Amino acid sequence: KLQFLYFIAGERGGNAMFRLSSCLRALNDSQCNKLLLEHCGRKGISRKVASTEACTLIERWQRQGDQPGEQTVRTAIGYAVRANDDQSLLFLWKAVIRGVGIKLKGRDYQLIATTFSKCNNLEALRNLWSDMKAFNTRPTLGILHAVAECLISNNERSKASEGLLAANRSYQLNNSTKALLITSMDSSESAERFVKDQNIDISSSIEIFNAVLSQHSKEGNTASAETLWRKRPSEQNCKPTDLRRSWTHLLSCYSQRGDWEGIELVWIRLNLSSLKPNVIDASIVIDCASRCTDPLSALPVASSIFESFSHSKYQPLFTSMMKLFSVTSQAEQARSLYRWIRTHGVETSPEFIKYSDIAIGDAELLSYLRNV
Repeated sequence: KLQFLYFIAGERGGNAMFRLSSCLRALNDSQCNKLLLEHCGRKGISRKVASTEACTLIERWQRQGDQPGEQTVRTAIGYAVRANDDQSLLFLWKAVIRGVGIKLKGRDYQLIATTFSKCNNLEALRNLWSDMKAFNTRPTLGILHAVAECLISNNERSKASEGLLAANRSYQLNNSTKALLITSMDSSESAERFVKDQNIDISSSIEIFNAVLSQHSKEGNTASAETLWRKRPSEQNCKPTDLRRSWTHLLSCYSQRGDWEGIELVWIRLNLSSLKPNVIDASIVIDCASRCTDPLSALPVASSIFESFSHSKYQPLFTSMMKLFSVTSQAEQARSLYRWIRTHGVETSPEFIKYSDIAIGDAELLSYLRNV
């Protein structure tokens, strides 16, 4: 009989599935879980829709006085996590897990915390943390990592650093979390001191290497960055994404300092490496041209780099180029760039508009271009 009901519900879609709610009291948790899987796992359904429908089904059950079991709740959590759906997770947490008192495993908490962090939902993470303390559940290292990431994204680096330093005394931090701790620190000096105090071999972890390099990058410490670069881990042991991040940090360091000669040499080194520059790297180099002491002499090389990557329609690239036109008084080239962007439908930012105003210097013409 149950299989027949599954078949009918599957044929007729979601509404038919809801009609089975009256049968719930006769079903055990395993059968409820199967009902949820059958409903939300229909062919062609998106992750977001599956997550939302799972919560809707559970909510309807609750209205009828029925409560889903642990297995059913875990399935619903899985749908929400795969969809990065923090709102569905909030519903499950408040109305089902906390409301009914269903106990979760450490991995379940970690999945929820990671999703809240990806969605930058700091308030939900704080509530989760508070409830875990009330449930006498010790946070896993993965949860601590997720909370710290979210704090950093919300410009609360000091709190992230303080929490991770405290965790370092009671947990065995992995390289990924150590790297996050270094990223949260207030200076490159603090980062270098932590590496020294912990006896960390920086050449053995690309994550930690990149974290320290990013601190030098923010401060424009090119000499320290180049000294650190000589300790870079072997490329054979690193992922291409991590290697690319290293080059991006090094370019950013020279850009922050406004060292055009230095960044040109790094650009050449990058072109000769196993990786090739991407549009993000190009944006950084062009931005450095506008920061350097002689932007006019840097303009030809920067323009050539821009031409090589302009097909990408990467908005920061165009902002960097317009900024360079504004500091070098290239009104005609700025007009051409503005027309090109309007013609090709590239999204503009307030910063781009600001530099356009400066570069073009003709309010009437700029107003016309905006309306074309």
